[in-house]
Amino acid sequence: MRILKLIIVYLSLNVALAFGQTNTKISGLVLDQVSLSPVSGATVIVQGTSYAATTDDKGTFQFENLPA
Repeated sequence: MRILKLIIVYLSLNVALAFGQTNTKISGLVLDQVSLSPVSGATVIVQGTSYAATTDDKGTFQFENLPA
């Protein structure tokens, strides 16, 4: 499941880069694979960087002002 999250974040960054934006905002929702309930306290990492975010009690996370 963690690999799926990393892939989604990675693909989101690549799409933003393709449009030539200088700063990127990425947000998302982490759900349990079986119950589909929000996962709080999960760490989401942008692969190959030191950027990380933790999900809130509703399972949402957000990265802001990521360099393109």
